[in-house]
Formats: sequence, structure tokens, C-alpha cells
Amino acid sequence: MKNRIMWDAYDRKARVYPAFFVLIPVLTLHYLYLEKEFSEWNTLLTALKSITIISFPLLLLYFTIEQSRFIGKAIFENWYFKGNLFMPTTNFLLHSTKHLSSTYKREIRKKIKTDFSLSLSSNDQEQTDGLEARRKISEAVALIREKVRGENFVLKYNIHYGIARNLAGGSVIALATSIVDYIIFKYVETQQFAAVLSILLIIVYSSLLLSSKFVMVYLGNNYAERLYTEYMK
Repeated sequence: MKNRIMWDAYDRKARVYPAFFVLIPVLTLHYLYLEKEFSEWNTLLTALKSITIISFPLLLLYFTIEQSRFIGKAIFENWYFKGNLFMPTTNFLLHSTKHLSSTYKREIRKKIKTDFSLSLSSNDQEQTDGLEARRKISEAVALIREKVRGENFVLKYNIHYGIARNLAGGSVIALATSIVDYIIFKYVETQQFAAVLSILLIIVYSSLLLSSKFVMVYLGNNYAERLYTEYMK
């Protein structure tokens, strides 16, 4: 969270809100099992209550936010896009792709040359060294992002993509916790309602994982298109 005291719009919507959704099975396990299981530790719990009543939930939330983002970027983003050099924002400006018209791409490239003094690879250069062509575009995209940072439409599309990526990462944690919940509430501490809830959560998080590629690619393409639209205004 870059040590910021206050969360901005992106942090709240793309990181914090998904984390709350991911924490549902953790909170279910805590309130319906762990709290009762360790209730005999009254003396210790009473002594720690004033310390942990605020700090522990915040630490848990922070951990969930960071782990969801890490898994989303390190696993799903690299899996679906093969890293920054293959993100939609890079793919859109390649000569070989058809997301944007050749005329529009030429205009974007001209503006990049004018604004940042960067010359992107020609078609022949791209054919000779595709990775170098991608690196140049990726460097230009970083500068474009800074230039349009204050644009609300770009932020909105970036938030949409961030939600999808962080939900995908968080769903790994939530699915594993939901499975543990089901085992406990079905076989250890029999609670029919909690067991059924755990099954429903397993279905929900599994669905999020199964649909994550389609959603992330779709929203990533939308973000790339909006980024260049705002840049060319």
C-alpha cells in the first residue's frame, strides 16, 4: 500500500473491497469455530482483547490485500499475459496485432515520438526482434500512464481490471479456507448451516477462478483501449 495512511479510490475499490470478499470464509471460521474453541482461554483473551480488537483485523486485512495482489500478479497475470511485455497495452501497439487500425497506431506512435522522444520499432525491426519492440512499447506505456493519470475514465477501467486480478488472487486463499471450513463444520464441529455456507463459498470462489482468464483479458483489453483513447484526446 506504499505506506499511505489514507487509501485512494484505486486502493479502496480494487484492493480493499475484494479483500473483504475474500475474508468471508476466514471470518466464518473465526466466529463459528475458533472463537468458541478457544473460549476457555478467557484470561489470556481478556488481556489481549484491548490490543487485538483493532490491530488484528487491520493486520488480517492488510495481509489479505497484499497476498491477493501478489498471487494475482505473480501467478494469474504472468500466466494469462506472460508478464508486462505481453500485456494488452503492449500488444495493442504492435504492428502485427489487429486490435487497433494501422492508421490509429501510426498516430499514437507519432505522438509518443513527439511527447517522449521515443521511437518505437518499425515493422521490420519488430519482425527481427519482437522482444525489443515490446520493451520499447512497455517503456512508452509507463510514460503514457503518468501523462493520463488524472483521467477518471482511465482510472475507472484500471480499477475494474484491478478488482478482477485481485479477486482471482484472493480466490485462491478463499477457496482453500472454504475447503478447510467445510471439513471442520462437517466432520469436527457439526454445524449444518456453516457446512452448507462453506459449500456455497467453494462454488463461488471456484467460479471466480474458472472465469478469471476471460474476465482479466476482457477488462485488460478495455483498459488498454481507454488508455490510448484518453492519451490521444
